[in-house]
Amino acid sequence: MKTAHRQPLVPLFLIVLAWAAALAGCSVEASLAGKYHIEQDGYGFGPGAEKITLDLNTDKSFAVQAGPKVTMLKGTWSAKDKQLTFSEGHGNLVVNYRAEGDKLIPMQDSKDVTGWRWKRN
Repeated sequence: MKTAHRQPLVPLFLIVLAWAAALAGCSVEASLAGKYHIEQDGYGFGPGAEKITLDLNTDKSFAVQAGPKVTMLKGTWSAKDKQLTFSEGHGNLVVNYRAEGDKLIPMQDSKDVTGWRWKRN
């Protein structure tokens, strides 16, 4: 009586794991999409600033809103190497962030800007 030869599952598992890791690394933009609010140390922006939201949509549009009816800025966004570019109308506003967990830490001259950050809701 012949027994069926079984291929070990470990090599298949490693291939699937490597494929999933590669896909996760390819999509910095997708991982940044979401809704954020301002988190501040003290009141640099004034009381109530935490109600300002940043929506980074998966269709590459964004909006910064103060409450449900006041849009402060809107346009499109892109990301590469944790550098976000916001485009509105005819100009570009390049803002650098360091992603840390659920936060986008603003940076200037390769140093963290202290006092505030965007935090994912």
